[in-house]
Amino acid sequence: MEHKYISKYQQFSNDDLTKLKNTIIKNHPKNIDNIIEIGTKAGFATLMLSGLSKQVITLDEASFWSPSIKDHLELNKINNVKIRNDKDVLTLLEEEVVNNPEVVYIDRERGDHDQLFEDYRNLIKKFQKSKSDYKSVTIVYRTTDGFETETIETQKKSIKKKTPAEVSVSG
Repeated sequence: MEHKYISKYQQFSNDDLTKLKNTIIKNHPKNIDNIIEIGTKAGFATLMLSGLSKQVITLDEASFWSPSIKDHLELNKINNVKIRNDKDVLTLLEEEVVNNPEVVYIDRERGDHDQLFEDYRNLIKKFQKSKSDYKSVTIVYRTTDGFETETIETQKKSIKKKTPAEVSVSG
């Protein structure tokens, strides 16, 4: 779907948006229920993500962007995006990761010693380990050449088999 933009300034080129879309589709060719986006800005990636998922939750610091994500969502008549910018992003991620996203898109390049990126990643892994029904999640992030992914697989909980001494026979 072609989106309408209020200004000619775009934080993404159309080629970058296509690369991001193809990266996500490659990892999730079937329906996606939830995507969490970290780093909304004016919402250019958000508009594209809204076409890939039933729900997009976009998280960012409270800051002024003109045009705003709300302006772009209204212009494009998109209503499957939830905007959160009422707290720091790490707290928002902790609150929203309970929605079991299949994809978390982090709009930043991952540096060698990027503590914030690691904080986001560790929070997702921690939550995943505490939930038995959690799906695998793909983290997508920027690189200088495009986009990279990291899939965090669901931790399978093994069922403890009873030993013969624990099995009772009633007769």
